Amino acid sequence: MNKKIDIRGNYKRRVLNFNSNILYQNLPYVDVVLKNIETSNTTDTTQEFLVDTGASISILNIKYEEFLKDIPIIDYLNIQYGGGRQKKLPVYRIGIIIKGIAFEINAAYDGTIPFNLLGHFSFFDNLSYLLFDSAANQLRMIKT
Repeated sequence: MNKKIDIRGNYKRRVLNFNSNILYQNLPYVDVVLKNIETSNTTDTTQEFLVDTGASISILNIKYEEFLKDIPIIDYLNIQYGGGRQKKLPVYRIGIIIKGIAFEINAAYDGTIPFNLLGHFSFFDNLSYLLFDSAANQLRMIKT
């Protein structure tokens, strides 16, 4: 029997630096701990990940460079952010822990970006519901 999952999170306020002025936007972030599936080692701290329904796969940034050294690359994937150029990124099989609940996902590594993303492939596609309530600034990730 599948274990029911109901993770709740709050949006976090972020700055949007427009040329004309600075605006603030509330965006859905969750705090994540990474886990090496083979050794069970975890990161010492959490990092914020943007819950990004437009991301095909989860993306890890430069903060995880050292952690990924002991994890084998399982594949490579061509990634394109918005209208930018494509780049080939290594893909890893890792564990992530969100509010005490562990998942195994595939994630690409890009050491040139300042953010971390949670995306569809092997994460969202295993959930029953992904609910965003912008008025209440809340997020729910549910598996029934």
